[in-house]
Amino acid sequence: MPVRAGNVEALTIRPATVDDLKALHGIAERAVFKLLGDHWRPEQLNAAREARVYEVEPELVEAGRYYVVEIDGVVVAGSGWSVGGVFSPPGHLTVPTTVDEETAIMRAAYVDPDWSRRGLMTLLVHVTETLAKVAGFRTFEALCTPAAEAFLTTLGYHLVERVPTTLPDGTELMGARMRKLR
Repeated sequence: MPVRAGNVEALTIRPATVDDLKALHGIAERAVFKLLGDHWRPEQLNAAREARVYEVEPELVEAGRYYVVEIDGVVVAGSGWSVGGVFSPPGHLTVPTTVDEETAIMRAAYVDPDWSRRGLMTLLVHVTETLAKVAGFRTFEALCTPAAEAFLTTLGYHLVERVPTTLPDGTELMGARMRKLR
């Protein structure tokens, strides 16, 4: 049960640790199933789960480029970034899109549905972009779902292309490659 806004005592943003991965995978799954039910059919959602498409990549955590939001000591959201190259979500999928190595790619951005619509994802996008900018990046991209596409548009991202992804079982998902210049 979510805490009412007036009851929050502490909000912390910190680098994720390997110990956070189980909670983050649970947040991602709940967010995907709640937010994408209007965009993807149940069989697409289940195929994405089986392919581990939306799990947080341990490599991002190990590289120190994945961040979590904690409210009163509980992880409720996360987001990270990687250096440009091939979009390659977990599950050993290779999405047929590449970006230059001068671009930071926002990865695995999720908010627990119990905490949605409270500004946490906007905060995380700004944190993720800022830390990538500190590292020298000025262009940001994200391969995102239909729900995230609408949200990122409000933050200054624009659609570059629609990107079909075929999962190992043959199920196709459509994503959107979004870009923002700082």
